[in-house]
Amino acid sequence: MSAYYKSILKIKSLNIKNSLKISFSTRNSLPASNFKLKIEKLTLLTFLLIFAVSFLLFYPSLNYYFFQDDWFVLNWVRTGNLLSFFEFRTDIIYWRPLSMPLFFWLGRSLFDLNPRGFHTMALLFHFVNILLIGHLSFLIFKNKKAKLITMALYATASFHFMSLSWLSLTWNTIGFMFFILSLILYLNFKKTRSIYNAIGTLALFLFALASNEFAILFTAAVLTLDFIFNERFNFSYFKNHLILILSIFITAIYLVLRIFISPIPSQGEYSIATDQRMLKNLLWYILWLFNLPEELKYQIVLSKLQITHIFWKAAKDFFPYILILLLINLLIIFRILTSIMSKKIFKLAIAAFLLLVIGLVPVLILPSHSFPYYLTISSFMVFIFLGHAFSLFMAKSKEKNAAILTSLVVVTWITSSWITISLNRKIHWITAEQNLSREYVDLTKDKYPLLPFNLAIEISDSNKQIIQSLMDQNAFQVIYNSDEVKTFYK
Repeated sequence: MSAYYKSILKIKSLNIKNSLKISFSTRNSLPASNFKLKIEKLTLLTFLLIFAVSFLLFYPSLNYYFFQDDWFVLNWVRTGNLLSFFEFRTDIIYWRPLSMPLFFWLGRSLFDLNPRGFHTMALLFHFVNILLIGHLSFLIFKNKKAKLITMALYATASFHFMSLSWLSLTWNTIGFMFFILSLILYLNFKKTRSIYNAIGTLALFLFALASNEFAILFTAAVLTLDFIFNERFNFSYFKNHLILILSIFITAIYLVLRIFISPIPSQGEYSIATDQRMLKNLLWYILWLFNLPEELKYQIVLSKLQITHIFWKAAKDFFPYILILLLINLLIIFRILTSIMSKKIFKLAIAAFLLLVIGLVPVLILPSHSFPYYLTISSFMVFIFLGHAFSLFMAKSKEKNAAILTSLVVVTWITSSWITISLNRKIHWITAEQNLSREYVDLTKDKYPLLPFNLAIEISDSNKQIIQSLMDQNAFQVIYNSDEVKTFYK
């Protein structure tokens, strides 16, 4: 064969090799791109599924009516005196200008007296919080699976039942939103050292404090985040940490105002106790965190492990499943944590637990005033820790069923929450009181479609619960938009 033909064949051979190489490379890049697209679609579907499940759990609350403090705050905002929203009052125990009077003022301006509009706003705040706690998890651990698991657990926790069913408790949801936003901006500040992030962090902390007094946990949360990021807690750290110093200063001023200038009453259900009842109280908060029903605290004798006959009669179709699912949840979580346990995981678990306890201290000392909704802020790091632990288990475990086991704990968590919320809707006093309030308002409006001629309304066969649900004089003063309307209970 001549040199000419040999060179042509060589060129053709090179061209074929190159084309094969290009073809092979192109064919390999397409599946990678498709795989990435599939992952993104799966993540989006998981997002949507989390929101859908959370909505299915809590949407019945959209139909709940105004009752108790709702009427009081609606009567307050009816005056239109915006400055009074920010005053410390001696006739109420709280100072939450952004999340109570301003929230009700906005709701009244947008929806008049349609409670569904108010509840829709509360549910939207809850959905925003689901995104925020997921984003905070991602900023800490840079793990999308941890983010999604954190979101799923938080979004479906049964302790949200009270905050999303009683409008006067929307302060929990709004305060948590500002609280998490302040921590997100703080982490951005650590990365960028931007003065705007620093100012934004402190501003959002102030908004959180003006919405939810449990935002005083902010300083401890900042220290916990810095602990996770392996900061050295030496003299230089505290000396140069302006955000930490200012947050301590702000918290100190707030506590002085609330303890000495405008003190919270310490009698009745607000009586303070610093004995063994604090530990008992903490135990109940942990059980509530794992989706046990609130009413169980008042219907069980722990020393004898006995449940009252009344509670058992109402809860017998729910309670056995709740206990079984709790046991499954705890066993799987224990199994996961022991399989990934390390010095770092142990420290993270202790940090999350300590933050939970510190956040609950203001109510641990109030054994007669303990409710699951106080977990809203105090438990956030527990959810972030569990999300991280479960994702780490899936990534590092040699077991083939790691993903199945993790999915099982999430499914059992959601199922136990659903059963507890279903039980709450059946027996909880919130359901009973909003029903009473709606019933008596509807009856009175049918009888007096216009302002009563003599400005007097008489409620027959009344009792303490009816008076409480209508908040004494407040309900009908709101309904008829007049301070002169008087309600007589007989």
